[in-house]
Amino acid sequence: NADIKEAWYSLLTQDGASSEERQIEDISEWEINYLSPGESRIVRVYAVDKAGNRSETREITFRRLKLELEEFGTSDIVGNVATVEGKFKVEGATYPDLQFFVNGERVDAEWSIVKPPPAEKAESESATGESEPGIVDNPVLEEPVGGEPVADDPPELAPGATRTIPFVADITLSKAVNVVLVQYSWKDRPPILFGKAGTLDRVQARAPNVVLRTPSLDPLPAPAEGAGDEEAGARVIYTREATLAIEGEVDTVFAGLKVMLRVQNSFGSSTQEVKVDPAASGSGGRFKADLDLQSGVETRVEVRCFYNNDEKVLAGTAESLEVYCDQEAPTAKITTRESGDQLLVAVQAKEKLKRLRGRLGAAEGGAAERWMEVLLSTALEAGEFVYTWSIPLQERAVPIVFELTDLAGNVSERRHDYSPLIAEPMPEGAEVPVAGAGSKSVQAGTIILRSRFLREVGMEFVVCGPSRLEMSKTEISESCWFRFLNEKGLRGEDDRIGKRENPMVLGNQPVELIAQFVEWFGEQAADGYSYSLPSVDQWLCSFTGSRTAEKAAEEIEKWFEEDGFVFQQQERYGKNKVSKIGSRPANETPTGLLDMEGNLQEIVLNSQGLHVVLGGHNQLDDTDSIFGACLAPRKLDEAARQLQGGFTGFRLCREPVSER
Repeated sequence: NADIKEAWYSLLTQDGASSEERQIEDISEWEINYLSPGESRIVRVYAVDKAGNRSETREITFRRLKLELEEFGTSDIVGNVATVEGKFKVEGATYPDLQFFVNGERVDAEWSIVKPPPAEKAESESATGESEPGIVDNPVLEEPVGGEPVADDPPELAPGATRTIPFVADITLSKAVNVVLVQYSWKDRPPILFGKAGTLDRVQARAPNVVLRTPSLDPLPAPAEGAGDEEAGARVIYTREATLAIEGEVDTVFAGLKVMLRVQNSFGSSTQEVKVDPAASGSGGRFKADLDLQSGVETRVEVRCFYNNDEKVLAGTAESLEVYCDQEAPTAKITTRESGDQLLVAVQAKEKLKRLRGRLGAAEGGAAERWMEVLLSTALEAGEFVYTWSIPLQERAVPIVFELTDLAGNVSERRHDYSPLIAEPMPEGAEVPVAGAGSKSVQAGTIILRSRFLREVGMEFVVCGPSRLEMSKTEISESCWFRFLNEKGLRGEDDRIGKRENPMVLGNQPVELIAQFVEWFGEQAADGYSYSLPSVDQWLCSFTGSRTAEKAAEEIEKWFEEDGFVFQQQERYGKNKVSKIGSRPANETPTGLLDMEGNLQEIVLNSQGLHVVLGGHNQLDDTDSIFGACLAPRKLDEAARQLQGGFTGFRLCREPVSER
């Protein structure tokens, strides 16, 4: 009490006698002489207050205590709750209370003494004949009672003997990264540090397990087995939609948890918080989000979790996705090769396909065969994929149609017109040109073959006049021009096949490509002819079959004014669009050529070898303009290419090599 003036004590001996009374020097803190292991002392204490009243004598027993922390660590962390386990060693049959601190603040955490499992205890007893030393067989206590005996009737221990008390507690963490401390105390006294370490640094709250779903798409593929941490944590999906709906399931929701979606692509990154709604039962929750995607761009979607507005990301690996928005139909280059009695058709795609089907015959003809699945043959290092289809060698011309479905679900069809090689009868001893050789390398006198390539591209040549000069009946088609550009790799990502009925237009492409096209065309034909771009005189003479350009001009004028030209503006002329090849057969020239008078202005070579244009085009809206365009070569105006390029094309002429 506050009015105590002084206090005295005496020690009791084993026979119950009292020693001499001694005054307690400091009544706020009193200790007796050192006790040896196992020893206990009983003392009698009395006090005198300031008025001289003496208190009743009290007997107090002092026992020696040896306390030591053996183990302390985390066994499991779920969200923001860490389960800590440890063992402390104590001498005697009493134990202290444990108190826990997180980041310097005491937390209200209950701890329990752990009872060994019965199987473990039985195994230990059967092996040694007695209980495992140091483990006390105690019930799990719901409430810690500091300073109470470990058991109701603890066994007697030899002097200095200790026992091990295992304990467990659930600690609520306050930050993403924490410091957890355990101390002991007796009754209501302040907590005391253990003699050895009782501190855990960097105890990290865990991110909950998050499962992402895309309800509008196929189930997401699982990460590949054996993949590294980075690869195993990401899954790739493909979609045609510009907006991706994502649903997520969170296995543990707790106060202070913040779930963020981070979206990153080549244009930058953005982060948005998603609201997690707790599930009807259990500790989990769910969220939904809509993400905007960029077409043709790979987007990475990551889940990041934060706790109590801490800037540190919670520990643990959350799920991530690689999303590719693909809105372009798949394209492919198709080639054929004969091997014995089989025709090998190779489809080279610029992307991996989800499905590839092929069939012989076109559906519009009514004779198409059923679809057949085509498997991947090899993946090229350039990121392209080659699919090979083997079919019996065809004896007649037949269209081969493929249906391509990419990983995003885009579907396209590609058609390849196959024609078997048919040779003309050859005189004895004649040599056949090697396939693929250029026409200029064919020697004079070589037999002329019927070219399968010309059938494939739909090209027909007409003899114009008494000489052996031949002119193509129509302008070069779009499909033939695209085939050249694709095989030479000159079109970038655009590798459309094009249509045979559409004429090729130069557009904004360099006119120098025409020389490469002529060389390529001759190599593909390999039929004993030499192919070239017509000269001005050749173009004019082939119009009517005249021997000279002067004579041709007279006959062309007569044809326009008297013999053959039919002007029907509503069908053909004065239109700001290109017509299909040969759509005006009424204006076929006397030599059987189509579209010489109109549709496209055609590129030819003048006497100096420069590119000029001849012929009318669909923008001309009267007969005189069309007639004048067919007689006077004009400069290919580069400055006006944006307007004229859509109405500029060309045709080829050829001569047998033996005639040159």
